[in-house]
Amino acid sequence: MADDLWADDPDTRMSSSYAPFGKITPVEGGFRVSGRWSWSSGSNHCSWVILGGVAPRASADGPPDVRAFVIPRADYEVVDVWHVLGLKGTGSNDIVVQDAFVPEHRTHQFAHSFMMADTGRATFTSRNYRYPFGVIFAYSLSVVTLGMADGALEAFREDMRQRLGAYDGAKAMEEPFVRHRLAEAEAIIRGLHARLEANFAEMDDYIDRGEAFPLPLRVRNKWDAQWIAKEAQKAVELLFKASGARGIKLDSPMQRYFRDVHAASNHAFLNADKGSLNAGLVELGGMTTDFTL
Repeated sequence: MADDLWADDPDTRMSSSYAPFGKITPVEGGFRVSGRWSWSSGSNHCSWVILGGVAPRASADGPPDVRAFVIPRADYEVVDVWHVLGLKGTGSNDIVVQDAFVPEHRTHQFAHSFMMADTGRATFTSRNYRYPFGVIFAYSLSVVTLGMADGALEAFREDMRQRLGAYDGAKAMEEPFVRHRLAEAEAIIRGLHARLEANFAEMDDYIDRGEAFPLPLRVRNKWDAQWIAKEAQKAVELLFKASGARGIKLDSPMQRYFRDVHAASNHAFLNADKGSLNAGLVELGGMTTDFTL
């Protein structure tokens, strides 16, 4: 599959939509794929797409065969539906596929990633491929919300250092409400950075020792990625509320951070409510119900 993607163009870009939508039909040498997938960010700029789907079970009592199907641009349509409140620049349009053939070698079973037994691990030996895919995917989304919180904090500081009150001309930096919310948001954001760095340091130790990642560690990291997004949103909300009426103007960066962080935190992989239930279950000795780890 790597040759299909990068042999002719090492800069090939792919969008994705991993939710298992669509109809998957086994045929000789692979599968026929049809359906519609949403939330494919960057799809207008990509020449391939990765789509989730459930292939028919090998046996009636076998586990679901959830796979990723890699499809070239000639075999799908990008539908312009991205008219949204936040994350307007991601272009997360719909993908429509009508009876495309996908050879077996351009599919990937999600179960292999959960077992950390992906076939590509033998070929791609960089330490970057040693992390659990589901955990890294969650962090790749979560750190975007943390970056938004960083940006909101910087913009808020700069604004409040020079702002004067509309009614009394008092310096905004002398307002207790402003200082309190700034201090609280800064502490939240600084703590999230520390948590992120500590988690990767711990995972790096496992990689350096050549040890497998324990499942509870993977669950905790997935949960921490979701928690980071949840708390990053909280930090932005604190700053936005303290920005006053000026914060809602379209030329204010605060309203954009507010919209974007809420949109980003709604990603299915960053669902903190659902994630907390699984993390709590595993903490109590139960078996994970989340297999995208």
